[in-house]
Amino acid sequence: MIRSTSENATEAGLPEATVLLLLAASAAALLWPAVMAARLRQPLLASLMGSVAILWLCNDLVDRNVPGLLGSAILPWIPCALHVCSHLTVVQLSLIVLGPADPSIDCLLGSSESTATKRFTFIGMFAVCAGVLAAGWRSRDIWSPHDFDRICVLVDQVLVGTGFALFWFCNARRRAMAPKIFLYAHFWKRMLFVATPVAALAVITAMHSVSPTNPVMQVVFRIAAAVVASITIWVISDIGTLVGEESLTENFPVAQWLLFSGVAICLPTVVFTLAGDLLQHAWRWPTLSMAATSTVGGFLFTAAALPLLAANTLVVALIEYVPPVCPPENIIVPIGMNPKTLKMLHTVSCNLLRIGQCFCLAAAVVSERHKTGQTLHTGCAVMMFVSFWVAVLLSGFVSDSTSRFGKLRLGMAACILVGLCNHILLFLLANQFILTSYGVPRALTAVYACSEYVILTLIVAFPATWFEDVTNWQDRHHSPLPTPNAFKGH
Repeated sequence: MIRSTSENATEAGLPEATVLLLLAASAAALLWPAVMAARLRQPLLASLMGSVAILWLCNDLVDRNVPGLLGSAILPWIPCALHVCSHLTVVQLSLIVLGPADPSIDCLLGSSESTATKRFTFIGMFAVCAGVLAAGWRSRDIWSPHDFDRICVLVDQVLVGTGFALFWFCNARRRAMAPKIFLYAHFWKRMLFVATPVAALAVITAMHSVSPTNPVMQVVFRIAAAVVASITIWVISDIGTLVGEESLTENFPVAQWLLFSGVAICLPTVVFTLAGDLLQHAWRWPTLSMAATSTVGGFLFTAAALPLLAANTLVVALIEYVPPVCPPENIIVPIGMNPKTLKMLHTVSCNLLRIGQCFCLAAAVVSERHKTGQTLHTGCAVMMFVSFWVAVLLSGFVSDSTSRFGKLRLGMAACILVGLCNHILLFLLANQFILTSYGVPRALTAVYACSEYVILTLIVAFPATWFEDVTNWQDRHHSPLPTPNAFKGH
């Protein structure tokens, strides 16, 4: 995402000294969240932020050929160091929000690992992350700038996801505690407070990637990064630890509301992706994949792909935890149905949803800018829709036709099944797999795009029909959160 700006750039009519002063001031803005991180007892994050601020300034001096301030031996390493440190900052700050880099977690859970083991593990993980980022920087010339930016976003998310999974699911005590954190309000307060500024920074980063040498965009990007980092650190310090002694009135169960997380991520992503396409092209009734070929739209679409996959993975897990318990006679097709068969069909449906999500991620990551990319994207999209179609069909078969949410699920399932069949026909016509004497009129393109967005909305909203089931499940199984002393006693 960070590239050298040594190319010729238009300085927006500003004098060189003014530009350098603005860049230096915006670079220094990151020192404030660095101080906040130090006060939060996060020395690594503080050091990384301070390093990024210094490297930003050094990189500006190099790009503007300021003589005599930097030795020639270190000049080639400054852009690489800036790339590594800036992305490590993003990874470390994300891990603090999600828990792995929050030192209070192990203190409250009473981790049995020795200090030496923790230090060795931390150094090893840090070295691996730095090595991956440095290798990515070295391979930047292989990719176009647009593709390199998207790869950097994916690498950051993979590193964060790996650290998250290793921390929470490779330790028995943390694994047992995870549901009592991620299915309760305290954790999601953090996420909600951070989500809006992070989304705003993603939009600014996408626009910055279009013209990385523009000094105005550089200043805006740096100030926005400093503000978002400050807000994130403030949220962490203000809300406090993820494991505390709050009552259920303050830290209440929210599993049923997580069923809407796909909608909360997908719909803003669609809006911003279309807006990014509109910045680069006149309105052309683009499908989501077509809008993602634009620079801004493609960046935002890729940035949301893995978070959407993570949210939907959690949603499918919740749905799988609440297998159908209604009598077989309440099923729309009761012939041959028994509780064991219903549970089996429910499990198969959830697994097909997972498969569809994987194809969805692949379709989002593969760009349609090239012929090979178009073929791969089309294949992944077709497999995604087929997986979702069969999964929705099976979900409809095992739905309770007498309950309110069961009827809603059946109605939405019917709309999705019919809509997907219609969408596939439109797909064949719009892409000229079926040739007509009229070609591809603009009206067909508009109908095809609208069909895609309607189907996408129905699919991401479909899990909300399990709202009542998940609510009842958590009401039966949740228990008040143990106090920190209870964990230390084990």
